[in-house]
Amino acid sequence: MADRIAEARRLYAEAGYGSDHPLPVKAVLGDRKFCAAIQEMWHVALGFLAECEVMDDHGAEEAYKTGQFTVGDNGDGGPVPDPYKILSDFRGTPVGEENTGHYNSPIYDALLTAAQDAPDLKARSDKLAEAERVLLDDQALIPLSFSATAYAIAPRVHGYRLLASRALYLDETTVDP
Repeated sequence: MADRIAEARRLYAEAGYGSDHPLPVKAVLGDRKFCAAIQEMWHVALGFLAECEVMDDHGAEEAYKTGQFTVGDNGDGGPVPDPYKILSDFRGTPVGEENTGHYNSPIYDALLTAAQDAPDLKARSDKLAEAERVLLDDQALIPLSFSATAYAIAPRVHGYRLLASRALYLDETTVDP
């Protein structure tokens, strides 16, 4: 972590920022604790204090549509266990429904189209992995946190399905007496 912070400080200074010229950041987030944590981490690592506004979904959606943010909180788990759902949200053409950062890359869009048109699951998976790498390399999004869900299910419960999206399906569930 120390090496990563040192590199961040080097890049920050190289970009012309420092204590006399801090990076202006407006974070629009949905949780006060998350906001405070982000502010503290950036303050300790880089020495600037981000402006942080906690908004409900409606306020955040408006800020995203009008571009009144630098960093936003956009969590997505996907309703189905398919990475295409989440990746397609960042399409530039046509604009993906969660593309709040207005990311637009013809290369990325072409990889998503190639994944859709792939002849088999392996080729599709390979194209989606390439698209994900482009998205991350372009820094269109920066994963800040990952959530987890825990379910307590008795050993006598059978037939439930837990999807990667954390949805719990009980349609074929049985319970031993």
